[in-house]
Amino acid sequence: MSLHEVELKNFLGKNLESDRPDQLKPEKRELVASAQRVLSRLLRGSYDFAADVFPDGKTKGAPATLEFSYEVEGRRFRYGVDLLPGRIHSEYLFEEIDLVDELIFGREGNDLVSNEERFADGEETYEEGLPEDELLLQVADHPTLNLARSFFQNEGEASDQKLIVVTGAAGFIGSVMVGYLNQQGYENLIVVDEFSRADKNRNLEGKSYVERIERADFIEWFTENAERVGSVIHLGARTDTTEQDVNIFIRLNVDYSKALWTICAEHDIPLLYASSAATYGLGEHGYVDSHQIVNRLKPLNPYGVSKNDFDGWALEQTITPPFWAGFKFFNVYGPNEYHKGRMASVIFHTARQIKATGGMKLFRSHREDFKDGEQSRDFIYVKDVVEVLYHFFQNQQADKSGLYNLGTGTARTFYDLAANTFAAMDREPDISFIDTPQDIRDTYQYFTEADMRKLRNYGYDRPFHTLEEGIEDYVRTYLVDERIY
Repeated sequence: MSLHEVELKNFLGKNLESDRPDQLKPEKRELVASAQRVLSRLLRGSYDFAADVFPDGKTKGAPATLEFSYEVEGRRFRYGVDLLPGRIHSEYLFEEIDLVDELIFGREGNDLVSNEERFADGEETYEEGLPEDELLLQVADHPTLNLARSFFQNEGEASDQKLIVVTGAAGFIGSVMVGYLNQQGYENLIVVDEFSRADKNRNLEGKSYVERIERADFIEWFTENAERVGSVIHLGARTDTTEQDVNIFIRLNVDYSKALWTICAEHDIPLLYASSAATYGLGEHGYVDSHQIVNRLKPLNPYGVSKNDFDGWALEQTITPPFWAGFKFFNVYGPNEYHKGRMASVIFHTARQIKATGGMKLFRSHREDFKDGEQSRDFIYVKDVVEVLYHFFQNQQADKSGLYNLGTGTARTFYDLAANTFAAMDREPDISFIDTPQDIRDTYQYFTEADMRKLRNYGYDRPFHTLEEGIEDYVRTYLVDERIY
């Protein structure tokens, strides 16, 4: 079925995002909210819908009207929009109770009216139980929607605006990416993840997007809707560095990424994806994002192996997306990692320990060449990460497709990290050391530092947060009250 679902959703959803519902009584505000929920799910078959289309309009002077009638828990509601060329004349939402329409939301002087009055001219064409496929075809092909499309084009919100896919969208970096894109004016987002965890889904609260799609369903959706997609930002992955089941990483990190790549290549869709500094292993070949060393790298765990395997596969392909970039994330920290448990950043765990005990226990060094607390990593604030991704999203240079380090270029010690967390919480440092757990001791990186010349040569020239600046913002703005970005 050929259907412009996004245009229809944007058309309906935009009008209910005004501040008018806040002026309603609580019980009526909930009815407005129910309309928002229902309309946002219109094209996923979750409710029984029927529609009316009025080519001649139902308000004096309005050339067209579109109405939807829907049922929620035995209560039927009707939402309608009267259209004038280039603008919306009025909109209304009411509950159908017997033969009386109880108006609960309106503009342009709508008042309480009865069905008899409203439909006295015989234009009412509501048909109970219209099969959904027929309904959607009828609505999608009707001139009313063409007028709606014209309206949004006149408002600078072209209905043919391509979708941006963000995978891992409920996760740590993915949800911050969604929020940052919203801040830049992008709401035409498809967010992809496994949405089974409430603590993780919290990261998407307050964010705008077109539709959520389950990770398991997305490849099929993408195959059928690739022509509607303009860019893919692939941040979804299994990231547990202690997981030893290789098959999980092959399925989620390698094969899934290959499937996305293939569709992007076939349909000329740019692809940005998350690699990892875990690919560098012990750093035997340094931390330079050279393509020549990828096949020689020796990651220390299955996670790192999976990321390096996909990097190597991507470099071997002759059929590619028109532009692609894989980002070797170093140690990312910041808001929206609350759900990550053991895999959350050391800053997150430090703040938690300080709140609970007043002190912080860091991993002891098990190498003679590193003192306790002097293990060093290239820590990068998640706000810097999404700004870099956005720079590449906005400035695509096809001849510079490839792998890019994404750190700050400066290694800092775990002791510095913990001490700065104490400072951000207005506490004196109380730091002690415990043995590194056996299951990660042999694969523990003691030093990482990104060579950032390649990224800088791409044209990204903004300064990164220092460790002090990043920790202060993270702790005081987010962690203290566990706010999300």
